[in-house]
Amino acid sequence: MGSDRLRDVPDRVLEAATECEHALACLQDESYPLCRVVSKIATGVLATYCPQGAPCTYCQPAIKSEGFCVCPVRIELYERYRV
Repeated sequence: MGSDRLRDVPDRVLEAATECEHALACLQDESYPLCRVVSKIATGVLATYCPQGAPCTYCQPAIKSEGFCVCPVRIELYERYRV
């Protein structure tokens, strides 16, 4: 996956991620930590652990470091690669 992340994410998904405060670093830097997905809760919603400690715009905190992620890019990466 790595450097292919950006190429493999459809434009419609990139265009939907307009609120990303990290400038889509997850797609451009292989060492950028992705939130670890615990499970898919529903269409468009993942349960995650956030490695940054503070949730981003697309993550709503739940319990401790767990959150609900609605980031279009993170969901695409999970659904496409199971990462």
